[in-house]
Amino acid sequence: MAILGDSDTSLLLSLKHPQPVVRVSALTHLKDAITYQQQNLNAAFLRDVVMESLQDDEPTVAAAAIKVLEVLLDVLEPEDVVTNLVSLLLRRQLSHAEAWLPVLTEAVRLLSDPRLGNGDAERLQRAGWRLLPLLVLSSPADLPLSSCLTRCPLLRTHPLTLTWEQELEALMKTRSEPDFLVTVNERLVSTMTKNISDMEKLCRKDA
Repeated sequence: MAILGDSDTSLLLSLKHPQPVVRVSALTHLKDAITYQQQNLNAAFLRDVVMESLQDDEPTVAAAAIKVLEVLLDVLEPEDVVTNLVSLLLRRQLSHAEAWLPVLTEAVRLLSDPRLGNGDAERLQRAGWRLLPLLVLSSPADLPLSSCLTRCPLLRTHPLTLTWEQELEALMKTRSEPDFLVTVNERLVSTMTKNISDMEKLCRKDA
């Protein structure tokens, strides 16, 4: 199905259309318009459209929104981008639906873009704090997203999860064990505890 037309009004109507395929087409049209500078689009309008589409209940729409977001990284405020990507990831129930995993993986990839951390390392560290609960496994369905997050720079370099990537990789060899989830969660806690202890020692040393 095609977008209703080329006007801003038609684009807005298409973005709010009840059929997901039309919303996806509208976002694709928007991405092309931005990429090839076919239209002069207001930055606030772009932000609102993309952030709202990221919260769509259809994975295909959210995936299309991420593609638009990627071409807007130099335009939008990094804080807005990080906040909305983290909010998408924290919709934890999505990680249990296979159709959502590629979308969440793309969100993690985009969070790793160095442009989001330029000039404000604390921004990404705050995002890392919010994502830490997603490393805890409550069911096998949590593992793909947790593993993806573990490998991303955002958490790989976070002070609480240093070395966790290597720890989880080693534990994956015992994935067939009945107590695998419990073991992973216990090891995650012990890793974080050790990292906290190391940070405290460093602070005392620098005092």
